[in-house]
Amino acid sequence: MTYMACDARIQDRVHMADAVCQRVGATISPPRLSWYMQQANGDIRLAIRLYAWNTAVAGALLPTLHQTEVAIRNFAVRRLRSRYGKGWYQSLTLERRLGKTPLAAELRVLVTRAEALKQSHSVADQITSDLTFGFWVKLFTKSFHSDLWLAQFHTMSASMPRSMTVDRLHAGVDFVRTFRNNVAHHKNIVRGPVEAHYERTLEVLGWFCKDTAQLARDTATFPAIWACCPVRIGMAEVGTAAGHARPGV
Repeated sequence: MTYMACDARIQDRVHMADAVCQRVGATISPPRLSWYMQQANGDIRLAIRLYAWNTAVAGALLPTLHQTEVAIRNFAVRRLRSRYGKGWYQSLTLERRLGKTPLAAELRVLVTRAEALKQSHSVADQITSDLTFGFWVKLFTKSFHSDLWLAQFHTMSASMPRSMTVDRLHAGVDFVRTFRNNVAHHKNIVRGPVEAHYERTLEVLGWFCKDTAQLARDTATFPAIWACCPVRIGMAEVGTAAGHARPGV
């Protein structure tokens, strides 16, 4: 079902009576729905439509965030293999760099689990897949500069700007981590600068592979969903670029 079809069902008073709206609102919870109620001037049905739109916007952002996270992770793991070898996850130097942190403990647990399972695919691939995004972001900090990032970044990726620095790269990947967490954890994202965050995500993805960033842009549904805001924008705090609904979304 398209977003527009879903929105139409919420507006249909035969399909969704006023009493149903009240029960749905209670299920979402008044505190969670309060911002949407403010934007809807107390209209519970419109508030639910706005809430559903926020959910649809988040869903439309996930493919771009997914591609960006995978690109960041794979770039980082290539550097780990280059520096520490195929068994990078057993490197004592890497362990010392991580220090006594939850990320070091996370790696040890995953190594033990992967080796115990004795799966047909490589232990390194299993660990790479299971490590949290926070682990990969950590590798772009200054504590790993001497091990991983002494060479110029454009020699590691043809898409990387020649002016790239460790600080700038870490700021970019950490931005993606924060934005991804807000989207995935059902936050109210439409009250923030969502379009700017979307463009920033594509910019970071482009550092690792311009072609993948272009593919992400060409196949994204986010712009169309973002344009489907159920209210005329000009209302407080909602992103200024959203407009009237487009058919077929």
